[in-house]
Formats: sequence, structure tokens, C-alpha cells
Amino acid sequence: MTICVDHHSFHYLVENGICFITLCDCSYPRKLAFHYLQDLQKEFDKFDTITSLIDKITRPYSFVKFESIIGNIKKHYIDTRTQANLSKLNANRRTRSRYNHRTHVPNFGKKTSFRNI
Repeated sequence: MTICVDHHSFHYLVENGICFITLCDCSYPRKLAFHYLQDLQKEFDKFDTITSLIDKITRPYSFVKFESIIGNIKKHYIDTRTQANLSKLNANRRTRSRYNHRTHVPNFGKKTSFRNI
């Protein structure tokens, strides 16, 4: 799901009860933002057994150890013109994305718009 507010877009993905969210400039390609979130989710799954980590959270910033992994993934997506990112943008998908659906969402202001990916 993508939520646009003024000149920014919030993109989020929910997998296994965990919400992965990113804030981008509205000009950043939605497709790349969701590739970023999917890569983040895959690395998070590898990081540890998610259910055991989630159940053990007792204080804020419990996943500070994951920050370096987030930084490494983020480096790959900063420049939208790299060959890898251009390939992701131009890839023909035979199957419809599971994130391409309409969802009812509230109106947060007059410059707010909601778009499907």
C-alpha cells in the first residue's frame, strides 16, 4: 500500500504480522520502494526466528542490531539509475503483484492521496 502526503510517500508491507514501512519522496518509484521492503523482509526473516524475537521484545529499539543490515540494503536503492534498479523497474512481471489491491483508507488532509502500487 502507498500513502501519499504532500510530497512524500509512505510505502508499507505487512508480512507475518510485521509491518515494514519506508518514507520516500513522491518521485521515488513505488516499484523500487516495494522491492526494498521485500528485501528488508527477507533479510529480517534470515536475521533470526522472527516469532521468538517478536515475543521477546520488552523495550524500544530491540532491533538496533538489524540497523546495519537496513543500511546495507538501503545503499542498493538510493540511486534509482543503477543497472540493478533499472532492471527491477523494467522487469515484466507475469503474475500480478499481491500488493496491487484497493484498500479503504481514511482521508488525512486535502493534499493526501492514496494509490495502488
